[in-house]
Amino acid sequence: VIGQHCVNREKIEQYCHDNENVTLHIQTTKMAQLLFEADIAIGAGGVSLWERCYLGVPSITLVVAENQKEIAEKAAADGLTLLAGTAQQDNLECLEGLLLQLLEDGALRLQMKEKMQALYPENGKHGVIEIVRTMEEMNHVG
Repeated sequence: VIGQHCVNREKIEQYCHDNENVTLHIQTTKMAQLLFEADIAIGAGGVSLWERCYLGVPSITLVVAENQKEIAEKAAADGLTLLAGTAQQDNLECLEGLLLQLLEDGALRLQMKEKMQALYPENGKHGVIEIVRTMEEMNHVG
């Protein structure tokens, strides 16, 4: 899923055209449904990172705002996501390499899902509260 004004839109459209097992959605209104049905995702390092974790969707994360950097780096260090740098970088090759890694390594995807599930105990509330507290603490550090 990309926005209609995505700077790499043409490259992404070409990649999706060349790979029949990849579906591209542009400016969709069905984000929640698509994420729920996804096997893997590429997304930003803000709230959508935690949405992917909650749903157990292995993903590659791009930092699109400065306030996402530390959180995305921590999530990557904890094995919750693969980090591809910032959206401002010309990182299509990096993204492609991480995407191939995620597609080809079933054990990695499973490991990521297990770590994500560990964030959300059976009742769900505790894990969400811990994530919010962690985000608040990280935003107040330094």
